[in-house]
Amino acid sequence: MNIKEINNLVSELGRKCLEMNKSEFESEVKSKIQNNPITPNNLNYLKKKLHNLPEDFPEVSQLGQNLALGQYVIFEIIFNTGAIALDLLKEIAFGGYDWTQANALETLCRLYVENEIHENIIEEINNKIGNMMYETHLYFAKALLSRARKNFKYFKIINSITDDEFQEVVLELKE
Repeated sequence: MNIKEINNLVSELGRKCLEMNKSEFESEVKSKIQNNPITPNNLNYLKKKLHNLPEDFPEVSQLGQNLALGQYVIFEIIFNTGAIALDLLKEIAFGGYDWTQANALETLCRLYVENEIHENIIEEINNKIGNMMYETHLYFAKALLSRARKNFKYFKIINSITDDEFQEVVLELKE
């Protein structure tokens, strides 16, 4: 895909995300990516778009929600590329703090649950999460708990992360 096609895809999916429930949206992205495969070069461009959405991306009126929506859309596209996104996701997940860090961690877990990547990723997350900020723990735990309502494998992931601060956040969210 070229840059214009990627921008159009991100913007179109942003509009659809506003109209659909989460399950419908995730199915829509899967279908789009199956018909328009993403290349490693496309992934690098998508990474740049995480903080600089396409010009025609739909506007959301609440402060900060536009970027959050765009990042959700882009990470859903990245998820649907499968294992070719592993290096990019690890770079974001294990790099310096950024709003996108928890999204990358969640996407790695989703790829693991879908048997796209090896279980070593959960061990790697466990080894590195202690160096991450509270905000990452919070958003990552929220995402895993939300997904665990539909798939027990996410509870197994939560339980395999032994970091005390992460587990405290999980307990806070469960209350």
